[in-house]
Amino acid sequence: MARDRWPEAADGAGWAAVVAAGELGDCPPGEIVGALRALFLDGDQRLVQALTLHVSNRITRRLRRLIGTDHPNQGEDVVERAHGVIMDAIFDPASADGPELVEHFWARVRNRGIDAARAEGKYHRRHPALAVDEDGETLVPPGRRVDGGAGSIDVSHVISRIRDPKKRLAFRLYAEGMRVRAGDVCVATVCGCDPKTAAKWVREAREILAAELEIGA
Repeated sequence: MARDRWPEAADGAGWAAVVAAGELGDCPPGEIVGALRALFLDGDQRLVQALTLHVSNRITRRLRRLIGTDHPNQGEDVVERAHGVIMDAIFDPASADGPELVEHFWARVRNRGIDAARAEGKYHRRHPALAVDEDGETLVPPGRRVDGGAGSIDVSHVISRIRDPKKRLAFRLYAEGMRVRAGDVCVATVCGCDPKTAAKWVREAREILAAELEIGA
């Protein structure tokens, strides 16, 4: 049965007794945050570690439920981003979020989770992940700009430089993620050539891309 009253924030002995009795799970997390903010500089560091681990786990569990898995990396990047912001606020005496986490813990966790999801979504829209082919080469889709030593170019510009229509199709399919020579549907079968030829065409196109990046075209 949960206590009617919890120790004062700075009562290290009282919080140590709560930990020893296994009662942290019954405690409102805002109370634990208040204790951490009061004790983390001068309190017993074993106690601080126990309180930190407990509140960290509760934050992570709630964020995972809130964020879900419909994000890159199953939402773990969003969870880690929000978790870091919240934990920093707990231990920063000047943070405006610190007192809010004491008074309105779950609401503040929810808000920071939403903020992190928006920030992560914006990042991935600006920097979409690139796939790799069966040889470990990075795939750069048409329309994507690629940075090089002297500037950046659009991959579509490279495709337009390939005069042979079959070679042009081969590199476009490859750049969009189709495997060069493995499987029933691959660059080789679609272009009607043998796997070695398909690989040669793709390699030639990648050399054009590398050359364009070198001169900053």
